[in-house]
Amino acid sequence: KKELTKNAENDLEAAKKVVDETKQALVQKENESGAESNSIEARLNAKKEAENELERLTSDFQSMSAGLACSQGDEGMTLPDQIAQAHSDSKTAEAKVKQATMKMKHLTKELGVSIWFI
Repeated sequence: KKELTKNAENDLEAAKKVVDETKQALVQKENESGAESNSIEARLNAKKEAENELERLTSDFQSMSAGLACSQGDEGMTLPDQIAQAHSDSKTAEAKVKQATMKMKHLTKELGVSIWFI
C-alpha cells in the first residue's frame, strides 16, 4: 500500500510538471501568435497602401494616355492645351522680337539722321 501511494505521488508530481510545461508552452505560443498577428496586420496595411498607390498611378496613367489632365502640374491643363499654349507663347515671343528689331532699326535711323544735323 505504501508503495502504491508513493507511485501515485510520483505520478501526481509528474502530471503537475507536465501541466506546468503545458502552461508555459501555451503562454509562449500565445506570445508568438500575438507577434505574428501584428506582423500580418502590418503586411495587410502595407498591401492596402500599395493597392491605393497602384489605383492612383493607374488612373493618372489612363488620364495621361487619354490626354486628360494629370493630377499634378500645369494647373490641370491637358497635353493638347499645353502644346497649344506653348505654340501661342512662341508666336507671341516671335512677334515681340520682330517689333523690338523694327524699333531698334527705326531708332538707329533716327540717331543717324540726327547726327548729320548736329
